[in-house]
Amino acid sequence: SALVGSGTLGACWMAASEGIPGIAFSMYRTNKEWRNKGNWLDTDKMKQKCMEIFELLKPKLEPYTFFNVALPNDLSKSKIVFSDSLQVRRFEPVVERREDPTGTPYFWIYGNFSKSEPGTDLYDVAVNKNIVISKVDLKKLAKKGGI
Repeated sequence: SALVGSGTLGACWMAASEGIPGIAFSMYRTNKEWRNKGNWLDTDKMKQKCMEIFELLKPKLEPYTFFNVALPNDLSKSKIVFSDSLQVRRFEPVVERREDPTGTPYFWIYGNFSKSEPGTDLYDVAVNKNIVISKVDLKKLAKKGGI
């Protein structure tokens, strides 16, 4: 799951498991966009938007919870939406067998983005270009048998 595979979300998950709430911010980018960092957002605008979202979420922080904030690549036309429908699979894993210069085999593991599913957080950020906020409550997940 992207919730524990991401370093940022994994850190929030671990903190929440100790009763410390958190907010994870990430930016949606296609593989091509990640490689061309020259067209990334204006960092001042991004910081301003993140601070606005932080102030919005700060009073809602509770023990054993965290928020995932997914930002689109263009904040100028985006609106904030709350989603409780997380797309489970965000990447299609790829494993390549390679050889180092001495001929010793190793495996290169990476992922390609999965197609976004309508009605999910990923669809809202990738296709609708919205800022998507999802609350993760570890106590509720535990009751449902999700962790």
